[in-house]
Amino acid sequence: MTFAGYICLLIDYFLLAYYDWHFTASNNPDKEGIPRCIWFVVAVLHAASHHLDGMDGKQARRTGSGSPLGELMDHGIDSNCMWMLPVTLMSVFGSDPGTDGIAMQYAPLLLLSLTFNFWVSHWEKYNTGVLYLPWMFDIAQISVVLVFFYHWHHDTVRS
Repeated sequence: MTFAGYICLLIDYFLLAYYDWHFTASNNPDKEGIPRCIWFVVAVLHAASHHLDGMDGKQARRTGSGSPLGELMDHGIDSNCMWMLPVTLMSVFGSDPGTDGIAMQYAPLLLLSLTFNFWVSHWEKYNTGVLYLPWMFDIAQISVVLVFFYHWHHDTVRS
């Protein structure tokens, strides 16, 4: 399940990268934009990825097949997925200089802040034995899916 969720996020990333290589389609009238069907596919794949990532540990504990190696694989794949989400969101919120949105030069700061939070959470788990993810994490993931569905329904990113 972990790997299937990872594949879903990889497909998300490569679909958006194919149609918007610089991740600036949202506010760039010179670009053709991202087709509506891509937003639907991205939303569904992101929801599937989040769902699969949340189920894998529960399934392993339920079947008694959990192991430290499986947990390492899960957290390793999570750490690799961590950069893909904000980068794909730049297709929605990113912009070229001089337009509305998040300027691309701030993308590394966004990635650094997410990386820091990921490290701190896992350092806490290392010391306490408990990985605590607040309920806001799920709300954030649901919000991302809703943003993708919004762009599919309203076609706002297409010029």
